[in-house]
Amino acid sequence: MLAPVYLRVQRFSDAVAAYRNAIRLAGDSAVRQAGLGEAIAGAAGGIVSADAQDAFEAALKLDPANAKASFYLAVALAQEGRNKEATTAWQAMLGTLPPDSPWRS
Repeated sequence: MLAPVYLRVQRFSDAVAAYRNAIRLAGDSAVRQAGLGEAIAGAAGGIVSADAQDAFEAALKLDPANAKASFYLAVALAQEGRNKEATTAWQAMLGTLPPDSPWRS
């Protein structure tokens, strides 16, 4: 419960540590891995690093419909200058989201 709170208040390093501890103690989950990736990216000023990508990819292996992981992996593509691939990834993600998903905006 602590990791998402740290993430919301932008205490990214604390969120990274809390997510890693949660994964170690409570087990792996798509939500925890996606949160870890978001915290790692936040700590890097929004850059989706290789460590963050690893966490997002782990989240998608556990839940292929995880919108947060899909979104940030597309962000990584855009940050690498692969804009067409990023756009395609975002459009594919949008195609799977329910109409009321907060990830649509």
